[in-house]
This record gives sequence, structure tokens and C-alpha cells, in this order.
Amino acid sequence: MPYSKKTWAKIISFILNPDILISLILIIGVSYSPASMSNKFYASFAIIIFNYFILFYWRKLLEETGIRIDDTLKNKTVQKMRVIVLMPEFLIYIAETALVAQFGSIQPIMAIMLSLITIAVLSGLISIFWKISAHAEGFIFLVAVLSFYISPIYWSLIGILPVIWWARLSLDRHTPTQLAMGTLVPPIVTYIIFQYFGLI
Repeated sequence: MPYSKKTWAKIISFILNPDILISLILIIGVSYSPASMSNKFYASFAIIIFNYFILFYWRKLLEETGIRIDDTLKNKTVQKMRVIVLMPEFLIYIAETALVAQFGSIQPIMAIMLSLITIAVLSGLISIFWKISAHAEGFIFLVAVLSFYISPIYWSLIGILPVIWWARLSLDRHTPTQLAMGTLVPPIVTYIIFQYFGLI
């Protein structure tokens, strides 16, 4: 029996969810930063644990208590609770950046972390009054990091973006404007910070 449109949208949203994408971005950043192979392995392992599994179980715990951070546009409580619910995520980013800073301005991971924190702050401020697509942000942030630091050829991955937009619209999670905002913010922030550190 073929999957329904909604089922496909859920699968796409799960595979390309922000926690997976951000973990991938950080692991890429670590792999391109100057460090021993063992330190890169330990850092990547820590990223998977803290940025994916801990946050995944935190959200599952919230859902079990009736708090949702990903629901249809009709549920206005999601927007109001989003900043508070995502606070542990922000604190993990801060802690990781502070840890990286102990070893100096190691690039590109430091620029990636600062970009991530800036995007998280801007998204948090926007979420107080409105709703911005974290799925669009996570994906385009990955594309921007790969394109600015490794090769412009990675901008071709933008071709996947309509699939994410379709999935989020099909699930009634966002409006086109919210998706557009989620697509615009990360590349601008990443460009400014990477330019500041001389990575572009």
C-alpha cells in the first residue's frame, strides 16, 4: 500500500529535521578543524549525544507531558511555548562554544558555532511574536556552511529545499512566508560571520 501524502511529508520532516541537520553541520565543522583524529572522534560522538539524542529525548518527554513544539498553525500554544521549550538547545550551543573557545579560535568550528548561536537568538526573538521554520533554517544553514567554506557547488543542494517546503506546508506547520524567512536568515548570518573570520 503506497504512503499517503501526509505520511511522506512526515518522513521528509523527520529525516531533514533540525537536530539531525545541525548535528551534521557541527560534525563537518569538527572534521575540517585542526585537531587530532581521536579528538575529532570524541567531539563528533559528543555532538551526536548532546545535539541529537539528548534533545530528541527532551522533546519526547515534553510530548508525554502534553507540550508540543511542532504542531499545526491552529495550535497557537506552540508558538508561545517555543522559546522556553528550545532553551536547553540554546544552552547546549553556548556550552559547546565556550568549550571550543578554550582551545582558541579554531576554524571553521568556531565560526559555525557563533553562526548557530546568532541564528538561534534571532529565531528566538522572532518566535516571541511570530513563527519561523526551523526545518528550512537547518537545511539552508547546512547548504550555506558547505558552500561558503568548502565549495560553491553545494549551492546546488538548494534543489532539495522545495521538498522541505512542500512537507511543512502539507503538514500545515508553516506559511510560505515563515518558510521564506527560515530560508533567508541563516545564509545572511553565516556569510557575515564567515566573512569576519576571513573564511570566505
